[in-house]
Amino acid sequence: MKTTIKRIIFTAISILLLCAMVFGLSSCAFFKKNFAAPHEYFKYVQERGITTAMKNAVAMYDTYKNAAQSAATDSESIVRVSAGEDTVSAMEAAMGMDMSWVNDLVIKISAKTEGKLSREEMSLLAKDDMLASLSLISDAENGVHYVSIPEFFAEALKIPAEYVSETDSVNIIEMLPDGAKVARLINKYVSLYLSFITAAEKKEDILNAGDVMQKCTVLTVKFTDRELSELSTAIINEAKEDAELKELVFELCEIMSTVDTYEEYDGEQIWAEFVDEAENILAEIEDEQEFLDDETDLILESYVDGGSNIIGWDMEFVDDDSSVFYRTVQDGGKFGIVFGVISEDYDTFFLEGSGAKNKDKTDFEMAVYAYDEELLKIKATEIDYKLLEKECRLSGTVELFVDSYIDEYTMAELGLDESMSVSLVVQSQEYGKAKIAIMLDGEEAIALNVESVMAENGGEAIVIPTNFIEDEEEWMAGMSFDKFFENIQKSSLPDELIQVIQMAIMSAMMGGMIY
Repeated sequence: MKTTIKRIIFTAISILLLCAMVFGLSSCAFFKKNFAAPHEYFKYVQERGITTAMKNAVAMYDTYKNAAQSAATDSESIVRVSAGEDTVSAMEAAMGMDMSWVNDLVIKISAKTEGKLSREEMSLLAKDDMLASLSLISDAENGVHYVSIPEFFAEALKIPAEYVSETDSVNIIEMLPDGAKVARLINKYVSLYLSFITAAEKKEDILNAGDVMQKCTVLTVKFTDRELSELSTAIINEAKEDAELKELVFELCEIMSTVDTYEEYDGEQIWAEFVDEAENILAEIEDEQEFLDDETDLILESYVDGGSNIIGWDMEFVDDDSSVFYRTVQDGGKFGIVFGVISEDYDTFFLEGSGAKNKDKTDFEMAVYAYDEELLKIKATEIDYKLLEKECRLSGTVELFVDSYIDEYTMAELGLDESMSVSLVVQSQEYGKAKIAIMLDGEEAIALNVESVMAENGGEAIVIPTNFIEDEEEWMAGMSFDKFFENIQKSSLPDELIQVIQMAIMSAMMGGMIY
């Protein structure tokens, strides 16, 4: 199998098969399964699965898009630090001073939008005492930003137009492509791919994922070099003349031009380059015709349950011994998941997990491996998966075990035993409230408690600063710590800490680290 064709097929079919993981029942499923030819049944489950999966994906895409738009409007979040007694004691032993003030730290984050004006603010407090703040006002109509840090600079910094986007985050979200359009494109190329399937094999088997097993029907389709060449040619010829695909490319270029003002994303130029590359690939395929054979090079296997739902698949390139596989099996309320990639140079990626559903809640554990080593272990409990799908909101607890990312030296530097289990927990049980905590051997060491609300008016009206400097060096030259020192001296922070902060800043200034 030649590299050009494999590159196209491996990428395209992987995407198409991933789309077919989840789908619903159909009134003619029984007939197709029991009376249709194996290749027709294969095409049926693939097409129905991908079509329904695209419908679900569009609904989820719209949900996330709406959630992102809401997040970009008026809101306020409060983050409170919470350190356990053992953690505070360990910090005090390491620092040689009172560290209980850590539990007084509060971070406030707010956002407000008024037409083409937007403001984002962040403040650091000790209890109710302001320590320092940062404000960013964006004037999208005039293409400028104003950065204000009142504790260190008397004037705001006005950032020239060439360094900022000419639209705000809400408009960028509104510019995102229509999900239904993307689904139509995918379904078009799915139909094209399926039209090349003329034979399949069928057998009954049992599929395993973790410790869960499920009866299934296995449908196997095989492609030769010559057949893959014909499929690749058909897909490329369709794509380079596809008006909808061209329109989507232009939309994406417009978004990228808005997000990244440093680069030029010309839709006409990028499409022309795509068409040229397509023509080059077609020429390469034509040149390779004399080397093609009728030996099997690609094997696709779909595992289908009794309701004609795809519960697993394999894609294997025979010559290179590279493959992608997926399994998701159920036995009552229990389920197992496996996903893996094995490349021709023997690099591997593997994900394995299992769990159980109880009404609308699910618990599961999952591990991620690469190069035969565990990278990450995930444990989730009481996850409301319907709420996650409908409102893009987490309700439940997710714990990430990160032991493999922390070496013995780092553990020693932190004063921790190398045998300790280290994990990061994200927990949310109530709307607008969440906790992010670092756990040591299952005990909470330090946590951030977050409370978020959608503010009706987002605080005070946005006012563009009139006292500003446009030259960054001139702005930096005006830095002063007087206001910051005044704030920390009035705060509830301990005197010993205040002295340490002041000495550290003064030393940095004398050493030329702060200008």
